[in-house]
Amino acid sequence: MFITSLWQISYPGMSRLVAAKEDVGPTIERVVALTALSAGLILAPLVAATPAWVPALLGSQWTDAVAVIPPASLHLMIVGPLSVALIGYLWAVGDASAVLRATLVGLPLMAVVMIPLLMTIGVSAVGFGWLAFGVGEGTVLIRSARKHAEFRIKPGLVPPAIFAVVGAAAGWLVSSAVGTTVLGGAVGGLVATAVYLLALWIWHRSTLLDVLQLGLRGLRQAFGASLPGDAGSQGHAVSQS
Repeated sequence: MFITSLWQISYPGMSRLVAAKEDVGPTIERVVALTALSAGLILAPLVAATPAWVPALLGSQWTDAVAVIPPASLHLMIVGPLSVALIGYLWAVGDASAVLRATLVGLPLMAVVMIPLLMTIGVSAVGFGWLAFGVGEGTVLIRSARKHAEFRIKPGLVPPAIFAVVGAAAGWLVSSAVGTTVLGGAVGGLVATAVYLLALWIWHRSTLLDVLQLGLRGLRQAFGASLPGDAGSQGHAVSQS
């Protein structure tokens, strides 16, 4: 739902930048970084809570599905930011066929990885299939977009992805240790969120502050109320832009 909501504004925003003949590269880099960081805030605690919440909320018969969530979430962590930044841009520059090619590359990769693994590791192969799909799709999107603009992906995507994996792993261990209860999942999710935010604060602070400022601005627009630090936040946000 989060990624879908961003897809809805990606194409109109990129179209305006392309029409104004702006340098879209820095915008792509910023969109990737902000989306990746925000996605990690959702996915890290979700993965961490999985070993406790799936059996606790859905029943023990769903326990095997737990193994699908981590690789499928890593797929979203990689492809989500890339798709938000690049699909709208490719449509805006008239290269919609690249989006189709990305899907046509990703689907066979998904089958090549998932089908053999199904016979060896079971249902968790679905998650790795999605991950392979994302790697193939993302590669095509990046290569296609770089024909039209210069930008970097790694600085904005790799650190949040690594921190999210570390946070999710720490929270997963806590959830498993506390037990398959709602409380166990909640504690694991909190641990994952804390580890993720701490890592961002130490090594990726500027992007974290950027996301927080955008969140505050969104709340002000949504509720029409002035929040603490309004003037300062707006000034810093303008300087960041």
